[in-house]
Amino acid sequence: MFAVTVRAVAAAAALASAAAAHAGTVELTINPSTVAAGDTLTVTGSVTNTSRKSASFTADYSVTGPCSYSDTYSVSFKLGSRQTRTASVNYTAPSCAGMYTVFVTLTGDGSTASATSSFTVE
Repeated sequence: MFAVTVRAVAAAAALASAAAAHAGTVELTINPSTVAAGDTLTVTGSVTNTSRKSASFTADYSVTGPCSYSDTYSVSFKLGSRQTRTASVNYTAPSCAGMYTVFVTLTGDGSTASATSSFTVE
């Protein structure tokens, strides 16, 4: 199988006072997308601040799957105007076979974006 990439663009939040809108994009990649139990896979998230000024963001990740599997983590950071931050984490595949879903929600300065991807443990 191939790596799955999902992109989501945040909706800009316009203020009645005509203040500048803030937006961000988030990309989520999992590689490889099919693994054996105990194998390592890489989850990569990439966030771009598409606004004209610095903004603070929080990315909340959750992983759910068979056998009541659940894992969460969160990271907060600040990005300058038009700046991108990419981070990868090695993740050990759970022991229960099946499909796992990775969901990320990006929030910051009045905008929200999300992306979903999945991997399979054989």
